[in-house]
Amino acid sequence: MLFPTTPILDTFNRSNEGPPPSASWTDSIFISNSGLKVVSNTCVADSGIGSAWWSAEQFDRNCECYFTIINDVLPHNIYLRLQNPGVDDSQSGYIVQHDSSSEDPRHVFILRLDSGVATVISTIVAAVESDAGFGASAIEGLISAYRKPFGGEWELLGNVIDTTYSSGGYIGSSMSSGGGGIENFGGGDALVSMKLATVLFAGN
Repeated sequence: MLFPTTPILDTFNRSNEGPPPSASWTDSIFISNSGLKVVSNTCVADSGIGSAWWSAEQFDRNCECYFTIINDVLPHNIYLRLQNPGVDDSQSGYIVQHDSSSEDPRHVFILRLDSGVATVISTIVAAVESDAGFGASAIEGLISAYRKPFGGEWELLGNVIDTTYSSGGYIGSSMSSGGGGIENFGGGDALVSMKLATVLFAGN
């Protein structure tokens, strides 16, 4: 599986800091959210629902984002092609979310964010457990979800075609306080030829 093709941007392996987790981040994708912070070498929500975007740079339309989930008891979101973060009712882009419910089967959702309103555009039956990698990519009009089981390799969970938002933007994450957390946040401009080859090889 040729995912990811980009480096880790933040391991969070440092003294407690934030919110935000560092100067490379900006808090509160939605103004009703709290921010993210570093506690015991893990990125967690400050309170309630916390969110932040990697504001050190914007990335091309063909982008990816991933991290390791430390505790799967709460949902964790990945944001791709994010535009207008921090401006209520103006955010646009894509969200890939893992379902933390205890019900079986569990799901991963791909959502489109339109003026701050999220709409599910694909539902995938899959679980992302604690200490697993969780990732997403936006390649041309193809939005994909990935996971890396603990001790395993990255695998494609599923994808959907949506061409509503075709420009670049920010990547980011959100989660709830009370047990959730992430490590090894990575992402950036994806290597398109490798990504398209992976999708074609997978038969999608």
